[in-house]
Amino acid sequence: MIDERFCPKCGGQRKAGAAFCAYCGTGFAAMASATAWAPAPVAGAPTPALVAPTVATGAPAAAASAGPAAAPSSNPARPTGITVLAILAAIGGVLSVLGGLQLAGVGGELAGFGLLYLALGAADLGVAWGCWMLRPWAWQAGMVVCGAQAGLAMIGLLNGDVGGGLISLAVNGTVLYYLDTAEVRRVFGKGPSRMGGKRLVGG
Repeated sequence: MIDERFCPKCGGQRKAGAAFCAYCGTGFAAMASATAWAPAPVAGAPTPALVAPTVATGAPAAAASAGPAAAPSSNPARPTGITVLAILAAIGGVLSVLGGLQLAGVGGELAGFGLLYLALGAADLGVAWGCWMLRPWAWQAGMVVCGAQAGLAMIGLLNGDVGGGLISLAVNGTVLYYLDTAEVRRVFGKGPSRMGGKRLVGG
């Protein structure tokens, strides 16, 4: 403890109530705050060692340095069969539109068939775009268009167009079966097939 009767700097006797030393001019308040005593260490007690912070290593650090994981892609891959169908539907749509325009220009009874082919051609073009972009509605539209074309093929068979009718029935029947396969239904966000369609063409 500091003896408050004497100046802590020069040792001169301190007068009662004096703020400064009469011998050296030292301010007692400033000197007392500068020379405050810390608690004396206990004899024999170990001195705590300063431990430097360490950086964690191993798998967590490696994972942190690797950065955030890439988010899984939400867009499924388009199967090869769907790509082929989209191209064929686009070609068929253009041909149907051209044929419909020719029939509509003839007039008479053929004008009605011309309008029908124009509608089917526009539907084919829509299905082609939807299949290429894997739009969910394209699956239903494709089933409807193929069903309508199969119906026209049967009408052609009844009217004597055996060759063209059989080819159209075989093509549209194959497309209908392929659209009902599990892989195609999956990429278009459809549930399990009620017709039991299985995988036909690889993706």
